Amino acid sequence: MRPVIHVKDVALCIYLALHKKNNKFRVYNVGSNKQNYQMYTLGNLIHEKLPDVKLEVDNSLKDKRNYNVSFNRLYDLGFETVYTVKDAIDEFYGKFVDKSIKTMNEDVYYRVKYLKKHL
Repeated sequence: MRPVIHVKDVALCIYLALHKKNNKFRVYNVGSNKQNYQMYTLGNLIHEKLPDVKLEVDNSLKDKRNYNVSFNRLYDLGFETVYTVKDAIDEFYGKFVDKSIKTMNEDVYYRVKYLKKHL
C-alpha cells in the first residue's frame, strides 16, 4: 500500500495548518484514508487513461514495504483532500498532450536528483 496525495492538497493542508485558530501544532500525516493504493491499482488507473500503452506487471518483484497510513488526526484539523489520483493522471495527460511536458526524464521530476542538483 502507498498513500498518494496531490501536491495541491498538500498546499491546502499547509495553508489550513498555518491559519487554524487554536492549532495544537502536532505532527500530522498528510493525505487521505481513501487514497491508500496498491501499486497495481495505481498502474491500472494510469492504464485506463492510456489504454494503448502496455501495462507490464512483474510479479517476481516482491516489495514487502507497506505504507497503509492513517490520517485520522488530520481530520481533527478539519482537512480533507479535494483532488484524487485520477485528477493528477488527467493533469499529467493534459500536459503531455499540450506538450508542456515533453519527457519525464528530466531531473525536476525526480526528487532526489533535483535536490542533489540544487543543494
